[in-house]
Amino acid sequence: MKKMIKVRVAQILAVGFGLLALTGCGKASAPGGEVALAEMNRAVGMMSMSPAGAPRTVDDLTNFPAFNDRAFPVPPAGKKFVLDLSTKVVAVVDK
Repeated sequence: MKKMIKVRVAQILAVGFGLLALTGCGKASAPGGEVALAEMNRAVGMMSMSPAGAPRTVDDLTNFPAFNDRAFPVPPAGKKFVLDLSTKVVAVVDK
């Protein structure tokens, strides 16, 4: 029981510190700015550590708190964003 509590506290701290790192530790970001691909990949990693589990699609990232009021980038023509579940990385692939 105590071990499970320690694991849960560690998960909560990891997600909390991850959110802090993702938001830039006080670095001001323009509201309504575009989410970068690197930020999407960090969010996948952080969400994977959360009790809710890893996202299953790129659309699941829209629920990530640091992305509120921010737009997701538009992929290049003929491409789309996909989440590779084996590597937990957002990639740009052909449609």
